[in-house]
Amino acid sequence: EPVPDSVKPKSIDEIRKEDELVEKALAGKLVEKTEKPVPAKSQAARTYHVFVNDEYFEVDVDPGNGSPPVTRARASTTAATAAAPAVPKPSEPATKPAGEPRAEPTGVAPKGSLTAPMPGIIIKYEVEVGQKVKAGDTVVILEAMKMESALPAPADGTVKELRLKPGDRVAKGDVIAVIL
Repeated sequence: EPVPDSVKPKSIDEIRKEDELVEKALAGKLVEKTEKPVPAKSQAARTYHVFVNDEYFEVDVDPGNGSPPVTRARASTTAATAAAPAVPKPSEPATKPAGEPRAEPTGVAPKGSLTAPMPGIIIKYEVEVGQKVKAGDTVVILEAMKMESALPAPADGTVKELRLKPGDRVAKGDVIAVIL
């Protein structure tokens, strides 16, 4: 059997060439870097906080494909009292058919409210308005990523409001029910 090249002896010149190649690679001179022009940041750019192995990075992400800017913004709790969006009452008819995304947020979360932990679709309620519940009792079934999640009551109390109906889509943080 012939001897493989990887185990054949090398000359001093071959070893020096390999060492020079390694030094260039470590110095970053092996590959020529080409500078690309930096495009202007569009209005659709969003800032994200990224945590990697206890290091914090602030990253701006721009879709770059002409996507429209995000128009929904969540109000902070300090500015919520001044600019709280109008919240439809449960008895009002929905303006959009079930299953379509909601255009407006369901409002600022009042004390004792059950909020959506992730985006999803309301499957069914396990309680009714006026029903007494204990902390941990299942209030609603939410489908997210093809899995159903039972959302528990945040505290003991009476169900005062069910803000959505089965089939409605929710975003993370939307108020689903109010329990006082």
